[in-house]
Amino acid sequence: MIRAPKIPIPGRRRLPGTTMRRTLLGRPPQRASIAAAVLAMALLLSGCAVKGLGFREDDRVKIVSPKNHSTLTLPVTVRWTTKDFRVTGPGGSPTDDAGYFAVLLDRSPQPPGETVEWLAKDDPTCFRSRGCPDAAWFTDHNIFPTTATSFTVDVLPTRTKEDRRTLHEVTVVLLDAAGRRIGESAFWVDFRVTGTRTRT
Repeated sequence: MIRAPKIPIPGRRRLPGTTMRRTLLGRPPQRASIAAAVLAMALLLSGCAVKGLGFREDDRVKIVSPKNHSTLTLPVTVRWTTKDFRVTGPGGSPTDDAGYFAVLLDRSPQPPGETVEWLAKDDPTCFRSRGCPDAAWFTDHNIFPTTATSFTVDVLPTRTKEDRRTLHEVTVVLLDAAGRRIGESAFWVDFRVTGTRTRT
């Protein structure tokens, strides 16, 4: 059993516990210098400010436990703190500084601006006319909308011996009051589970 408070659901590599950001690092020095020079020239000629290019790291969520790459036994509780973000839950006027969270276990989140329902779009067994995706579908697919700042994993499937050596990943993204993902930020931690795969 994986526990997170149930609430109504409205219609990679990056630094652990933080978010992805774009940078010129990693390019060959000569290319980076040329790119910087071109960017500076463009700004001087146009008089435009650098805005919306994603150079700033989003630190509104910080995962405080467990430590990244930890080896743990179940249950595993992931905890995080927030700043400059009000946890209000679904409903009300959507803004970028208020809402709630989507927690995902061993899967990628939906694109920015989409709700968690987007993740069901390629499931041929999920028919919207029958109320799918519903809370049960999300739970079965390791997707957990929540207003809490913690998430507990009680059970993990084991299919092969390799599964016991696999790193599991918990990802947290911000949702606005309408349930849409806010920006490209994704905050995560990964861990390995040893021993029994069920809670004792």
